[in-house]
Amino acid sequence: MISAEGVSALLARRAGIAAPQIILSGAQVEAAFSVEDREKVEVHLGAAPGLFAWVIPLGEERARIGLCAVDQGCERLRAFLKSDLIRQRLKGSPLALNVGGLPFGPPAATAVEGLLAVGDAAGQVKPTSGGGIYPGLVAAKIAGGVAAAAALEGDASAARLSEYDRLWRQAVGSELEIGMRLYRMMNKMSLAEKDELIGYIASRPGLIKSIEDYGDIDRPSKLMARMLPHLGWDAIRLAKLLGYALG
Repeated sequence: MISAEGVSALLARRAGIAAPQIILSGAQVEAAFSVEDREKVEVHLGAAPGLFAWVIPLGEERARIGLCAVDQGCERLRAFLKSDLIRQRLKGSPLALNVGGLPFGPPAATAVEGLLAVGDAAGQVKPTSGGGIYPGLVAAKIAGGVAAAAALEGDASAARLSEYDRLWRQAVGSELEIGMRLYRMMNKMSLAEKDELIGYIASRPGLIKSIEDYGDIDRPSKLMARMLPHLGWDAIRLAKLLGYALG
């Protein structure tokens, strides 16, 4: 059996697959909104502890506004909607509230006897962006192959199905781990430090070009390797960033 139940994953938990390391509280509304640029998604760091807030244009006068936080997603979204930056651009009451959990950090094992966990059920979500389609599809393809082979062999033991764990981690595991390190780093930084980092990147044409040329939301490690030669920060600042990342 393959569990693709989403973040709740009741069958996977009952079967013995642990929950992801972190589950954020997400909330989003759709509202009439004064959109500044319909081609760009707004990302607001520091709107709430956890991940970030966003504004996704649905045209020139409508948008989806949401955030993911460590807790109380709805309450924190309500506060974000009341902030000057957002409140002044709202053109009516928010509609179509959606809530849910966002799991980061896969458990030690995503395969047990008779069952594999895929996608949100296995915490296969990118901690840098909250996206799970790419890693989930990669893992689902591997899970289908392993499950089919195991069924033909008549062997659904944990040892046989552990091949799934090995293969999906080989394919996307390192990217998710790098994402977790970046997530921890950003959450340990103060707002002033985040502003300094973003301002520094914005002031370096070489860094901007690297992001434009090599940016890959599904494989952030490739971009990081390209950015390093252009950082040029002093040793103390770099050491501090590494300390945040490594915990």
